[in-house]
Amino acid sequence: VMITGSSVKTLTWSARILSIVLTVLFFVFFFYDPISEVSVDEIILLLFFPFTFLTGYVVAWNRPLTGSWIILSGFTGFYITHYIQAGSFPEGWGFFIFITPALIYLLGFVFKKSVKI
Repeated sequence: VMITGSSVKTLTWSARILSIVLTVLFFVFFFYDPISEVSVDEIILLLFFPFTFLTGYVVAWNRPLTGSWIILSGFTGFYITHYIQAGSFPEGWGFFIFITPALIYLLGFVFKKSVKI
């Protein structure tokens, strides 16, 4: 498979559009089912998700590698903190969807290194 500059741009814009869609999706769920009472444990988890995810999406717009690492660090922190607090990892695959833009940005970064743009 030949990777071109336009392929890298397509990956970058795909990640950007997906991050916008996921941000909107997050806010729809958040406003549809607002949190009424928040414990200290939940506040700590909120620092990892959604705060680092949304921050990573914004940063990745101009600095894809940095934004990706913010997203992946937040994801890792969220899972570790949840495990420490609850004794288990979060159930389901829903949270994994939110790291997809970071993985696409990283893929684009790797391809960009192999292509002279």
